[in-house]
Amino acid sequence: MPFADLPLSVLFLFFLLLFMLIGLYPAWKKGVVKIRQILKSLEPPHKVATEMFKTDQAARPSVCQTPTVQLNSYETLVFRRLAQSEGFSRKQLAADLHLAPASIQQTLQSLNRRGLVQVVMTQLLGIRFSLSEKGRIYAVEQDLAPSIHVS
Repeated sequence: MPFADLPLSVLFLFFLLLFMLIGLYPAWKKGVVKIRQILKSLEPPHKVATEMFKTDQAARPSVCQTPTVQLNSYETLVFRRLAQSEGFSRKQLAADLHLAPASIQQTLQSLNRRGLVQVVMTQLLGIRFSLSEKGRIYAVEQDLAPSIHVS
């Protein structure tokens, strides 16, 4: 049956289907890219976590040792805010402290390198930051967060 012999209603439905597919393609493509980004972002934290646990126990300093660290003003602000609750996302910290997201990112990286902050993945693929054991001990010793209970 030639294409021209099809009834007008069938041709109209075919046109609508084609129009919808063309319209939905960019959204579908964007969704696939977002899913790939989420899957890629999940890989590095697991690799970093496994590398952290591979270190020799004798080479790691004890958690109870006081870090001899002086925090700059940004680090102190973020550190105090993290000490007030269980955990925050980058956006929450930026909104609460009225700081630029880039400043928050740099500060969290610095605190994480020093071992005062830990990164926690949530069930909904979110990243939250909270104080590590070393960070809690440091906060209590420096009176940055006197309400913290070290267990």
